[in-house]
Amino acid sequence: MSVVGAFKLANSHWIPAVGLGTWHIPRKQLSETVQVALESGYRHFDTASIFQTADVLGDTLHRYDLPRAAIFLSYKLWPTHFKRDDVQPAVEKALKDLRTDYLDSLLLHFPNALKTEQVGQKETATPAAGGKGKSVTPKMSLQVDHEHDIGDTWAALEDLHRQGLIRTLGVSNYSIPKLEELKAKVTSVQPMINQVELHPYHPQWELLEYSRKHDIHLTAASPLGSTQGKDLRSDPV
Repeated sequence: MSVVGAFKLANSHWIPAVGLGTWHIPRKQLSETVQVALESGYRHFDTASIFQTADVLGDTLHRYDLPRAAIFLSYKLWPTHFKRDDVQPAVEKALKDLRTDYLDSLLLHFPNALKTEQVGQKETATPAAGGKGKSVTPKMSLQVDHEHDIGDTWAALEDLHRQGLIRTLGVSNYSIPKLEELKAKVTSVQPMINQVELHPYHPQWELLEYSRKHDIHLTAASPLGSTQGKDLRSDPV
């Protein structure tokens, strides 16, 4: 049994209308949560490198022993892996963790690449000199990499798509201007999914209309409301 409904993507693949996101699910609870979802008919599962849930998800799905074609696996690539040489190793790790030969969809988690930069120094007390010694280490921070060309990232994903490792390419948290910027750099495979916060408190009508016009499936990442906002389930809208 699967939950009712699916959407046809621009490449004629189908994406189940209801999916389980694995963000903020504790690893100790994740396997049981996925099993309950499977028993309830869920066949669409979403994870990301930053979630650190792919291995547990992969092990649980493997034990459930459903045909691979019955499951839709979506994976989001974190911006620190956007450099062209970093894309394939990151995807190969995802495939290994999920115990699969291909991803149904690979999404860029955010529009901009990130890089680690030194922003200062930090001092740490050491046992030397009667506890009065100190060691100095760099203080690092993630910064937007303004010099990175997102077209290079997309080209690497297109290569993996041609190899059959990814069936559908997409993005996450993209605005209309960012979609336009990306589409101008695409050489062969257009983005077909955009996963964003989308619910009655934040309907994003303009983005929805744009997505329909350009044949991009808009996936609601938080259909019951943001985790930082009101709870739609208890609020009489």
